[in-house]
Amino acid sequence: MTYRAELAPASAADRTPAEANAGAAGHAGRVAGAPSVRLRARFVRVDPALELELFGSHGVEGRVLERAEFDATCQEGVESGTIVLLSEPTLRVEAGVRASLALRKETAFVRAFEITRNADSLVGDPQISVAEEGLVLDGTPRLVTADGTVELDLALEANYLARPLHQLDALIPGTQSAVVVLQLPLAFAQRLSAKAALAPSEVLVLRGIVDAEGRSILACVEGEVAAPEAAALDR
Repeated sequence: MTYRAELAPASAADRTPAEANAGAAGHAGRVAGAPSVRLRARFVRVDPALELELFGSHGVEGRVLERAEFDATCQEGVESGTIVLLSEPTLRVEAGVRASLALRKETAFVRAFEITRNADSLVGDPQISVAEEGLVLDGTPRLVTADGTVELDLALEANYLARPLHQLDALIPGTQSAVVVLQLPLAFAQRLSAKAALAPSEVLVLRGIVDAEGRSILACVEGEVAAPEAAALDR
């Protein structure tokens, strides 16, 4: 398992604004007749004290747990307020196909000003861009064994904007006091990658991601063979 992070200027989003989405991407590695796998990801925010109680430490790791026991713990945490369920997208995908499960939101910011001079006055027209933040989990089921165990290649990417958004006072050239305020959002990008073999009764918990406020974010991944009837209905 690997973890990387960087703090850098956020890039503008180039997709249609959306609060959250889940979808499949790519067909590289598709095998004819390959079984279908149901991928489910639960993105949760966990109280630091509970994380310490559950895992014994704060750190980066992927841990395979019994799903029934973990589900009970999550339910108790949600009821007590120590766990916040952010999203739980589910997607059916064929073995060998990469799937993306995502939770995103977008924030508008003032990227630039278009300056127009009219006689002795200047008019500034703000140019708005959008920065995207959230979680994207890419998962590829590589192999399904006879007992229903699913081997997964996983990559989790988290991008969170540092708040308040960084601002810059910029003097308009050719003037002595005309100033515009530009916003230069910074994004904290984190990436986790892992490989796991999951039985139908197991869940993989990826941890080590923190949000903009330093709170722990867990990605809880399940993978199980989809029933033939469900696969037919999905088509």
